[in-house]
Amino acid sequence: MLFLKILGLQFLALSLNSAQSAKTFQIFYFDVLSDQKCVATLLEIPSKKTMEVFSASACPDNLIWDTSERIIYYTQSGRLYSRPASDSLSGLAESKNEKSKDLGPLPEENVTLFLEKETNTLLIAYLVPLKEKQVRQFGLKENRKEVYTFENKKYDASQTPTWGLPYMAILAKLEKGKWKRLQIEPTKSAAGDTPGVSVLKKVSSKGFVLKEVMNEMSCFSGLLVCDLQDKKILKLLKLAETDNHGRVQTKSGNQFVFAAVFGHSPHAVPPVYFCKEDCETAIELKSIEDRQLAFGVQDDYVLVTSEYSNQNLRVFDGNSGQLIYESPRANSAVWFKEKLEN
Repeated sequence: MLFLKILGLQFLALSLNSAQSAKTFQIFYFDVLSDQKCVATLLEIPSKKTMEVFSASACPDNLIWDTSERIIYYTQSGRLYSRPASDSLSGLAESKNEKSKDLGPLPEENVTLFLEKETNTLLIAYLVPLKEKQVRQFGLKENRKEVYTFENKKYDASQTPTWGLPYMAILAKLEKGKWKRLQIEPTKSAAGDTPGVSVLKKVSSKGFVLKEVMNEMSCFSGLLVCDLQDKKILKLLKLAETDNHGRVQTKSGNQFVFAAVFGHSPHAVPPVYFCKEDCETAIELKSIEDRQLAFGVQDDYVLVTSEYSNQNLRVFDGNSGQLIYESPRANSAVWFKEKLEN
């Protein structure tokens, strides 16, 4: 009986190890093949298998993929497109050959996309720059008053920051082929820590929102830790005690530590070191040479790209610090948290 119990425990341990090793994750990115072809791609980790989602003549500027509704919306060169999308890996081969539908021009080229949870309504948020003659300021400091004039209507902008450039933030939806404005608010942008479109009402978006996940990988999102001053790490990075550093931590507790610099906002920069939990020993990851960096973690895998564009995809093993995959052609690379199954 004891022998059978031991065998049972061994089998359970083997099953758990097998389940752990079978765990897979997916990275979404645009594979820039040429000036005329860009392929939306899913990369499976750790198998390194790549799967085409769809191709276009140029890489989209932004994208939402709603797997529950099996639809992708994306923007490209000032226009909005939609296309059918698979909710499984097995369906990708069929859906990738479907044609995209041109839904018409956008009111501004750079828009933020939302897919409202309750109604499945596609919304866009965008900024319209104001000219000097549209902005009036009165008083100083606590008595400051600022007024914007937009389309012959006045807006009180006194609650906007004193820095940044003046804009109007607009929320709109597509209705019968035209963009219907739902909200207009004064704001500031084009500088660090300015509100931008965040002054608009909070939209609860569903699906995989590409730009949103890209932003989460940078220091300015507040989700990536970039304001540490551990003396041992600063010494490792050859930084002064008054400098800052950041880190990402894997499921196993190992760390990827990096230097952090501040301009209008914080940025992750090289050098980057992999170190075990206590960071007594560390390995410099010399393959990371980008000027500014973005990081994303899934389990024991770390995705490193250049900041903002999320180009130059690299995936590191969080147990060893080894580079297991790279693609210099990749653009907008992020962890695909929706995850397609067979």
